[in-house]
Amino acid sequence: MLERLREDLKAAMKRRDKVTVSVLRMALADIHNREIAAGEELEDDQILEALRKGVKLRQEAAEQFAAGGREERAADERAEIDVLEVYLPQMLSGDELAAAVDEMIGELGASSMADMGNVMGSLMERYRGKINGRAASEAVRERLST
Repeated sequence: MLERLREDLKAAMKRRDKVTVSVLRMALADIHNREIAAGEELEDDQILEALRKGVKLRQEAAEQFAAGGREERAADERAEIDVLEVYLPQMLSGDELAAAVDEMIGELGASSMADMGNVMGSLMERYRGKINGRAASEAVRERLST
């Protein structure tokens, strides 16, 4: 994974793609800092977690910029998200998420909002990196509240 990021950075530099170069440099710097903190090279799942964190931070920033009326900056953040999402596993679609939530609720025998924590924990563990926590939370809440 790390080698792919580096090769893509080189290719973006040759294309003079400023957004991709900037995003990949920041991602590689974050990964490097995490390696220093850990005292060892990161595994692919740890690199993916760093990239997911970058996407999440940019999503929050885009929301804040949009709420503040700075749509141009929000668009910049979304463009950076697009660069990072290329490296992440495909997220579950709405129908797949609904099916996963129904399956987990059935497996755990969840019947009330008191069971939401167990359902969410199991969902996030089983579908690590393939599920949006906010969307999953809304779907679980909707299913358990009816």
